[in-house]
Amino acid sequence: MASSEKVFRAGVKRELGWLYYLDKNCNVARTKMVRGGQKKKKSDKPEVVVKTNIESREDNFLYFIDKEGDVSRTRMSRGGTARKNKRGKKVAKKKVAKKKTTKKKATRKKVAKKKVAKKTTKKKATRKKVAKKKTTKKKATRKKVAKKKVAKKTTKKKATRKKAAKKKTTKKKATRKKVAKKKTTKKKATRKKVAKKKTTKKKATRKKVAKKKTTKKKATRKKAAKKKTTKKKTTKKKATRKKVAKKKTTRAKAKRRK
Repeated sequence: MASSEKVFRAGVKRELGWLYYLDKNCNVARTKMVRGGQKKKKSDKPEVVVKTNIESREDNFLYFIDKEGDVSRTRMSRGGTARKNKRGKKVAKKKVAKKKTTKKKATRKKVAKKKVAKKTTKKKATRKKVAKKKTTKKKATRKKVAKKKVAKKTTKKKATRKKAAKKKTTKKKATRKKVAKKKTTKKKATRKKVAKKKTTKKKATRKKVAKKKTTKKKATRKKAAKKKTTKKKTTKKKATRKKVAKKKTTRAKAKRRK
């Protein structure tokens, strides 16, 4: 193997996930590597890491970035001359031994064909078995995944239903409590109003009865006082009349006696 020579000391330190190479202008560039299943982004464009002084690549040399991160080159080995000489020798030997090996070759070809046919049939059978196993495994995995998805969906639906039911029950309880509170407050207010009305009516009736009683007592007292005053007046008048009559009689008697 030909030894490599360094052309430019770049000293590039490689980072994981990047592919380092030499671009058309012999500058050290890098691009983001894409792993299996990933897609290359539009923003992932190649970027130049180090610019070199190499103007152009010489013929029969392979330029590359070595382990130390420098630009090196090696002489390319072109194949052809040695192989041609070897092939010529083999052809000369074959011409001598052709006549003897024609029959052997025919039999060998038949045997080889039979072996190849058997191998192909076996390979096809094995491939079919492998394909069947793969398909069965894939179907089983798909079914498992589908079952898991269905189970997850059902669990999610159950959880959502439970949450909705809980919310509804809590709302209903809250509304019932509010309605019960309103009803109790209304009942209490109505009872208070009725009690107040009853007490006011009782008080009013008591006042009326008391007033009537007082008015009746006053009226009776006034009547009794009037009667007493009238009796007194009448008795006084009678007494005065009697006195006057007595005086008159006594005067008349006295005149008669004289």
